Amino acid sequence: MSGNDAVYESPVRTFTEDNRTFMITPLVFNEIKAEHLNRSFQCVLVCPEADAFGDVILLEKGKNDIGPKVLLLIMTIAVFIILAVVYIEFKIYFALCFRDLTARDETLHDSKEYDAYVLLLKSDENLLSAKGEETFALELLPAILEQQFGYRLCIFERDVLPGGASADDILSYINKCRRLIIILCAERMADDSSIYELMIGLHQALVERLIIPILIEYNPIRDITFLPESLQLILRSNRTVKWRSASLSQNSCFWKKMRYLMPAKHIKASEYSQNGRTIHSLSKENNPSFSNLAT
Repeated sequence: MSGNDAVYESPVRTFTEDNRTFMITPLVFNEIKAEHLNRSFQCVLVCPEADAFGDVILLEKGKNDIGPKVLLLIMTIAVFIILAVVYIEFKIYFALCFRDLTARDETLHDSKEYDAYVLLLKSDENLLSAKGEETFALELLPAILEQQFGYRLCIFERDVLPGGASADDILSYINKCRRLIIILCAERMADDSSIYELMIGLHQALVERLIIPILIEYNPIRDITFLPESLQLILRSNRTVKWRSASLSQNSCFWKKMRYLMPAKHIKASEYSQNGRTIHSLSKENNPSFSNLAT
């Protein structure tokens, strides 16, 4: 090949090093064309002992660059992290939307009579001023969960007949329920019957795993060390819902998480509308502070 060719062999160059003579014939590219890419150029080493062969392949610059691959990997990881954060932050909303779209109902074939057993835990300090807690447990909670979302609650003070508070009766009611709703008002509890109900319910939930607990922190708990250890475990779990004054609206995060923790239960649109009128009437007639519930 001549110097005018795109690819040619230059004249042989000879040099000596360590009493050894080397001969080199360079392969010169005057111009790189598309036909030269991904093509094998064979190089031959001629020696008295043996000949050696090798290939040179030209690759387009950037094709094997690791930069774009690293960037793609970083972007993929970032997308997965963002999706994970979004899922963790909004998984309750996703789950509720999925339930509504699929009309999923977990309560059809388990032979349970109630969706949840409601237990109100009070303390020595608030026994005389427990009107708010009792109103929440006996009126507000069933007004939303029963009349708005179609759940059926077993509330001891409302549903257990007078004189029927024996251990066997409490256990039989808890066994009929899918969830155990514990309303915690303070660190110290004084009502012996409530403590007994709590111990039965926690044994069913944590030891025998026959019922799933839901803990409502009605008042902020400053020191959980005064609570039973089993109750502390639930308080540290993701099955705790904190009540706030802004939780009155049925569209608040409190009620959304309550629905998420309760069994999936389908309520028809017509029933929802009818229940909405019922709660509207209840909120205005019985307690003006419930007026936001009709929204």
